[in-house]
Amino acid sequence: MNADSPNAIAPRRYRRWHQFGLRSLLAVSTLACIPLSWFGWQRHLARVRVADEADAREVVFRDMLADSLGDRFERFLAFDLGDFPQRPPADPPANYIARFNDLGVRIRAASCARLPRAGELGANGLYRGVEDPATGDGGSIFSVTIIGWTDDHTIEVLADEYSAPLWGHGYRAIVEKRDGGWKIAKKFDEFES
Repeated sequence: MNADSPNAIAPRRYRRWHQFGLRSLLAVSTLACIPLSWFGWQRHLARVRVADEADAREVVFRDMLADSLGDRFERFLAFDLGDFPQRPPADPPANYIARFNDLGVRIRAASCARLPRAGELGANGLYRGVEDPATGDGGSIFSVTIIGWTDDHTIEVLADEYSAPLWGHGYRAIVEKRDGGWKIAKKFDEFES
């Protein structure tokens, strides 16, 4: 068959993929790395900040425990990482509670505590307080709320202890990271009910 004839089949053309040069590939890769590295750095900073907040809370919890256990002996203590009693308990993970095993005090998550109902009185005629539901032992719920970061090494916190209606106390504090560890720099706005 002749290529000029009307019945001739045109040769099949294959579509070629776009081709990029090595220089273009390097430029595109570099431009993609800039926002991705920023995103990775932000995730790293968030993980560091969460770890720092946990360490700062531990310092405040230990300070509250030192104050409370010096005055009286609590048999049941619960921890909350939120704004208790204004909001439902935000329980810390079990590995966080394990940080306090050296104190020799039974510490549980705040949701494990039995809270008194409004106006509920005990056998002694007084208002009932926070109790261990398994044993009935009285206790307290400690809450440390992060108010905010003032800078990369300073956190403002609100520390509360709730034991019963009309019985609680707390304070606001500035916690600073110094010499590789967190320390309470200042306590203020202390309150007691």
